[in-house]
Amino acid sequence: MNLKNGDNIILIKVTAENGAQKEYKITAYVAESPKAYIKYNDNEIGIFSNVKNLQIPEGFVASEHSIDENTITVYSSEALSIVYAMNEKEEKNFYLFDKEQNSILSKIKPMKIADKNIYLIDLDEEKEGFEFSSIIIAETEVKGYKFKEGLENYILLVVMNEKGEKVEYLYETTEGTLQLYGGFSPINNERYNEIIKKIDNQKKIIYGISGILGLSIIVLIIVIFKKRKEKVDESTNQ
Repeated sequence: MNLKNGDNIILIKVTAENGAQKEYKITAYVAESPKAYIKYNDNEIGIFSNVKNLQIPEGFVASEHSIDENTITVYSSEALSIVYAMNEKEEKNFYLFDKEQNSILSKIKPMKIADKNIYLIDLDEEKEGFEFSSIIIAETEVKGYKFKEGLENYILLVVMNEKGEKVEYLYETTEGTLQLYGGFSPINNERYNEIIKKIDNQKKIIYGISGILGLSIIVLIIVIFKKRKEKVDESTNQ
């Protein structure tokens, strides 16, 4: 019996000893096997064409796409195209897909954090000023970056938005808030003390200049007053 991927309806007729017949219908489901394979990060990623009861991310519509004479299913939104695929460890995930190049760009996972719809993507493990880390948000492991110095309650998330743009957010772990990262660098206590000392020195210089300027003005006023008094005295004596 040849079975295809997906649901297969099998009809079986059973005849009893008294000649009575009864028909049974059996549904046999054969798990989908990948239709095409693409190399990604030294792994062979097998792309499916159809998966039973697959929960497609909101806003995506299925369509057919051909790769080397094989037909796969691509799910597209206004800005993104994704496929459902399996790696060599038989782990199944959605992947960001480039239809023009027939290439996989990243593993991708839709998620909502602090009322923002984002997509988790693969990250580089090195980022200057940060160290690779992860955190659990809404029972999901989210990978990101911790500052090497300072801002212990923050983790930098590099994600993709609904427009297909890669963006950086700072996630505050105690309040669960999310804000766009402006590229500033944190400071440690040593650097903070250096800055405060520098500001204090600058204040002292400003105060010194202000004092000298104030004293000069007072002296100038006294000189002008004396000269005027001398002129008044001369006029009186005449």
